[in-house]
Amino acid sequence: MRSRQSFRAATIRAYIDKYKVNVIEIVGHTDEAGIAERTSNLDKELIPLLRDRGAADKLAPADNAGLGLARAVAVANVLRKQDGLKGYTILPYSAAQLVAPGDVLSDGSSPGDDKTRRRIEIRLRRADASAQSGRGSSVAVTQAQAAPQAAGPLARSIAGRASIIDADTIEIRGERIRLWGIDAVEGRQTCRLGGQLWRCALDAAFAISAHLEGQSVQCMERGRDQYNRTVAVCTVRGGDLGGWLVSAGFALDYRRYSGGRYAAEQAAARAGKRGLWRGEFEPPWEWRRKQGR
Repeated sequence: MRSRQSFRAATIRAYIDKYKVNVIEIVGHTDEAGIAERTSNLDKELIPLLRDRGAADKLAPADNAGLGLARAVAVANVLRKQDGLKGYTILPYSAAQLVAPGDVLSDGSSPGDDKTRRRIEIRLRRADASAQSGRGSSVAVTQAQAAPQAAGPLARSIAGRASIIDADTIEIRGERIRLWGIDAVEGRQTCRLGGQLWRCALDAAFAISAHLEGQSVQCMERGRDQYNRTVAVCTVRGGDLGGWLVSAGFALDYRRYSGGRYAAEQAAARAGKRGLWRGEFEPPWEWRRKQGR
């Protein structure tokens, strides 16, 4: 029998496939019961918890807003570890005690213990260019049946054998695809290894080519970049290709866009002196900035 966690992950994935969305929002709700006065440790503990360096039972919120967020982070952390949800953006939020069941704003008249108020709401939406201006489509998934509210352009799935353009860009059936959330050294960029110049960009391209081994690559579009390339999360043999590149040390977590999604993989690569971390290199965004200047 499947666990409750795996069942919920399967249910969420079914909605993702049905409505072609790629962002999972976790909203924590509370009742209006007050919390005993204490010092909150959420500023210190929330991010470590999301990076798998903390424990949910150590969170100590000091108000309902913090309690709602702590619950959302704990759920988000569980979902991030589910195989069927890897590669999707999972974002925690708090609604505190402000929203009663039925999407009704609270009037402050129910200050006591109310189990129906203490709940987790899961919303699914598509992140695309319109979402950046506040016009993204969404589907709300609660404990009840989800309403078919998704609208707008559907997220595309691209699959096939890939050609390597560089370490963070591939091509499938003539379409250039920039891997989401990572940044690899540029083709003209060099590094230093053992005091000698090192064509690290070429080695990075060779590494991804060897990893693919001619296997089919599956990509889920996340949007377009400034060069109108498709930006996507891609998997091969079920594993996140961007995450593998960072873990192997041939790409960096591009926090500006990933929000730290691959920070743990990068830390492990650095500690193990893998890939680029064997030598000396400049972050590719810094190299590009200097070239432009």
